[in-house]
Amino acid sequence: MVSRLVSAAIIAVYFLSSAQAEIYKTVDAQGHVMFSSQAPVGSDQKKVDKIELHEGYSNKIQITQTGSVSYCGSIALPVRDVGSTNFYGTVVNDEKMWRQESARIEKQLSQYQRYARPETTAYNNDNLTKLAEYQCASDWAQQQRSKAKEERLALNRKSDGLNAYLKELTDGQVSVCGEEPVYSSSDRLFDDKRRSWQRCTADYRVKMTDIQADLKKADQQLLDIQKIGAAQ
Repeated sequence: MVSRLVSAAIIAVYFLSSAQAEIYKTVDAQGHVMFSSQAPVGSDQKKVDKIELHEGYSNKIQITQTGSVSYCGSIALPVRDVGSTNFYGTVVNDEKMWRQESARIEKQLSQYQRYARPETTAYNNDNLTKLAEYQCASDWAQQQRSKAKEERLALNRKSDGLNAYLKELTDGQVSVCGEEPVYSSSDRLFDDKRRSWQRCTADYRVKMTDIQADLKKADQQLLDIQKIGAAQ
């Protein structure tokens, strides 16, 4: 994952109990936003308008699992079904939406943070929680990018092995059974020759059909992985 290059801003936070605390907002090179109670090390700090929050707000969102679906808070993450050939395309589309929603919430917070009324306190709290969920989901998407690189290498190795085996079978078929008979109107034995060739090559042809299907599936999966690479 790209190392985080952060710029930071101190947000002075006042809870309803009037106890004062500070939350640090960091933005990485890709525009991801995080909130932490710890000051980022080595970053330039700039104080901004305060945001009023009520107690119970948490900026720590952990991925949870329910059945086969993983969640970042209320956000359901894409599920990869067995044999799926559009998983990474879904990740790309969802990540784009998560970034757009994060930008929208940030804009709303910048508009509301100058108010200190109770109703804006709850509003800001809900938005920051949602922002943390989008951050969790975006981090998960970045992890999928790293996995995609590893999977692409594995699929390339698999395709190379399948192609080598396919060539071996093709050469073996020709060596044992000869070339497929070519029809000729003058060859009265053509039908017998073809039936004989088909019996000889039956096992070869079944194996080659299976390999070609596996190669097609691997190619589709590689095309899916290219979607997440092209979106970087």
